[in-house]
This record gives sequence, structure tokens and C-alpha cells, in this order.
Amino acid sequence: MAALVITAAQVKADPDATVITGRVGVAVTPGQTLFYEDESRLWKLASSTGTLAQARTGGAAVATSAANGTVGICTDGLLIVGAGAAPAKGTIYIQGINGAINPSADAATTWNITILGVGDGNGGILLGINPSDQTVP
Repeated sequence: MAALVITAAQVKADPDATVITGRVGVAVTPGQTLFYEDESRLWKLASSTGTLAQARTGGAAVATSAANGTVGICTDGLLIVGAGAAPAKGTIYIQGINGAINPSADAATTWNITILGVGDGNGGILLGINPSDQTVP
């Protein structure tokens, strides 16, 4: 398996999902996962291969933003990533590398695991973000 291939134009949060607004420290596109960096007070691309802090995903961008701009961040509920990404029903999705979303089967040695949610089989991922602070041995 591999990271989901997300078409930015298909990404949106379900109307009942929780979406916050945050300022980003890097350019982001819809569907990229983000973590909040306390020192800079900015949202940045989350990554399973960085530090534990970088793997503590807080949500996924639902719009495009340039660095130092603001963006909507879906933190809970249904994140629609579209038919092109095709998240499989019942598949657990985790934080990938540099803002990517991967199926849990992709977890590799030294990855810091954050569970993002479960695929609904209809173009969405039901977010239930859970940073484990655990590294794959």
C-alpha cells in the first residue's frame, strides 16, 4: 500500500465535523496533516519520521494556504478526501511522512504512530486522532 493520493479539490469537512482555524508555518494543500508547534505557535506538516512532537497530528487542512496564512483544520469527524483517494472501509489510517495519510499496514520501523481514523468506504475518513507517542521497533 502507499499514501493516499488526494485530489485537493475533493477535500472537505463534513458539515458536522469540527473545523478550527489556524495559522500555518509552511504552505499546505487540502488533505495534508498538521501538528501544532508550541514554540512558533504555528501549524506545520506532521510526519511520522520526525520527532514525537511532529507526529502528534492535530488535524488535516481543508483548504490551500501559503506559509503564514490561515487555514481550516478538520480535527474531528468526517474528513472527505474524495473518490480518487478511495479510503477503504474499515481500514485504519495513520500519519505518514510530510503531511501524508497512510493505511496502518504501511507503518515502518522508526515511525512514530498517530492513528488518524477509519476509512468509511465512501471517500472519507472518520477522524478520531490518537497520538500514541510510540515508535515502531
